[in-house]
Amino acid sequence: MLHLRALTRKKVLMQIRDKKTLGIDTLFPILLIIVGLALATISLFKDGTPRIMNPSLYEQTEMNLMYNSGSTSIKDEKVIE
Repeated sequence: MLHLRALTRKKVLMQIRDKKTLGIDTLFPILLIIVGLALATISLFKDGTPRIMNPSLYEQTEMNLMYNSGSTSIKDEKVIE
């Protein structure tokens, strides 16, 4: 812990002496975060055509359920729209 305290004190003293380091160590990461968030809000690609999402578009299959005593078949006939 003594070593960490010494390194932190050295870093603070160096930043007091050199104002550019203080600016780069604090302002540059904050600026990069702001630019990254700004870029995340920009829509670069136009939305495509809307696609139909409906379970009836897909083939109805028979589901086999396995239980401890054996297997049973359930036909999925009811489609929720």
